[in-house]
Amino acid sequence: MVIDTNVVISALLFNGPTLQRLREYWQTGTIVPFISHETAQELIDVLRYPKFKLDAHEQNDVLAAYLPYCAVWTTKPREIKPPNRPLPKCRDPRDQIYLILAAAAAATHLVTGDKDLLALRDKVGFAIVTAAEMVTAFDSRLG
Repeated sequence: MVIDTNVVISALLFNGPTLQRLREYWQTGTIVPFISHETAQELIDVLRYPKFKLDAHEQNDVLAAYLPYCAVWTTKPREIKPPNRPLPKCRDPRDQIYLILAAAAAATHLVTGDKDLLALRDKVGFAIVTAAEMVTAFDSRLG
């Protein structure tokens, strides 16, 4: 599974039942999010945004609540073999890293709230879902 930065940030900084459930899923190993150098760097960069008002210690605490639960995809983008189906180009080029990671790691899901990524649902070989859709599906599977 790949989880985009905005969903990760929301699950770590805000208290909503759906996002808290998503967080429980990765912290119990029910799901294992893939990260790459690029997606980890984006998470680090976003945590530094002034709007979050997080000092360096708080930023590290947030990272510690996510990164240890992730599987690191270390293949360099130029070494990634093309997927069976070509990846579409995102309207926002900064979102492309999530599509590339999901395809390269053979992820089953990309969890996002980004409308540009959600618009590509039928154009990739993995599910692109919202956090609510993912939690609902996993809750029903796990009973």
